[in-house]
Amino acid sequence: MRKAFLWREFRQVRKNATLDLQGNTYQVDPSLSGRKLELRFDPFDLSHIELFLDANPIGKASVLIQNKQRHISVEHLATQPPAPARPKSSLDYLTALRTEYLEQQRKAAGPLQFTRLAPTEKDKPQEK
Repeated sequence: MRKAFLWREFRQVRKNATLDLQGNTYQVDPSLSGRKLELRFDPFDLSHIELFLDANPIGKASVLIQNKQRHISVEHLATQPPAPARPKSSLDYLTALRTEYLEQQRKAAGPLQFTRLAPTEKDKPQEK
């Protein structure tokens, strides 16, 4: 099934038995120098290139220099599925718990009255 979704491009093999695809350089068998090959590849993974000559499989190309992992046409596509949408009416339980806890703390402490605070020994003026 995977082979049905492979992309195809044609490339001419150079005299040094290399070919380029999307800025990457691949090594092929030297006997293929000067021939036009069909390349079949997964656009999301350019590290594996299958070679075909006259619609017959002849092997795989090995990566010499890999500058790009994905084809430029799919660079902007997300490879991870998007996060599920959150319902608009959802409650934020953590915030609700925090608010309730702070309110309980406020009630337990009561109102702050500075007139009830007794001065400590340090705060009393010293007589000379």
